Amino acid sequence: MAIESPRNKTRILIVEDDFALRSMLALLMQSLGYEVFQEENGGTAVQKVLDLRPDLILLDVNLPGMKGTEICGKVKSDVRVKDIPILMMTGEFREIEDKLKGFGMGADDYVLKPVDISILIARVRAILGGR
Repeated sequence: MAIESPRNKTRILIVEDDFALRSMLALLMQSLGYEVFQEENGGTAVQKVLDLRPDLILLDVNLPGMKGTEICGKVKSDVRVKDIPILMMTGEFREIEDKLKGFGMGADDYVLKPVDISILIARVRAILGGR
């Protein structure tokens, strides 16, 4: 069942197991005017995406329950939610080949951890455009 809430704000789902980072990202996105939802477990993230239908997913790569790469693949292969942009967050994709693999999984963009706030904001705004 989809979460019912007025769609007057752009919805962002943050999937991150690190409480401090997830909380900081949530506060940041809320301060920019976005409606924020949070998930800490990879195993329940896909269902949360299906229920919520967010406008953007901020997705950590290393999660308990299911890796972010698997979540990305499942979301991008589901016709109901495949058009939702995914911005992956990772400390692992440092080489060109690894970056290309990330995009091959269906990710729309990614940022490296530790997250540079100005870069994150710029990428979120670029992905969401006028929303």
